[in-house]
Amino acid sequence: MEKFDLENFKKNQNGGHYNFILKEGTEVNQSEFPGEFYLETRRNPGSPFETYQEFHYDSLYLSKSGTEFYGFPVGVWKEFDAKGKVIGETNEDEPFRFSIEQLDEKMQKLKIYIMNQVQGITVSRDADENPVYIVAFPVSVDLSELIVMTIDGNTGKTLNQITKKRKENH
Repeated sequence: MEKFDLENFKKNQNGGHYNFILKEGTEVNQSEFPGEFYLETRRNPGSPFETYQEFHYDSLYLSKSGTEFYGFPVGVWKEFDAKGKVIGETNEDEPFRFSIEQLDEKMQKLKIYIMNQVQGITVSRDADENPVYIVAFPVSVDLSELIVMTIDGNTGKTLNQITKKRKENH
């Protein structure tokens, strides 16, 4: 049963946050949400995957864990009671027959490498009605123009592709 290291967090935190890098290069971010939970995320530099863990505020035992890809949940997420016992699981990939690995293969054919987090590339997905992935990537060196592709989450077919000018901040 995994438990949040509150003593280490309290010793090192600044304004409810503590960020550090492990010997092998993993970036760890910890945050306190007073009265609610503690959050810890871990990411390897350049990777679009992040490990997400919430801990019960009082017991410090794990309350929720899973993996995020470009900030959205993927794979199996688990929920735990206040003593760290598994009480539920959700497969976030279930609505998507076209996997992230298949999406990566499709994008590599276009010379877009979504498994390496590069400036200007974003990936999201939506399963409200029909599951889709939305991939945006720059087509200009200055990142001012993007191609935005909507890809069917079941078949991998490109449903829509548009070129957009990035909005400038005034």
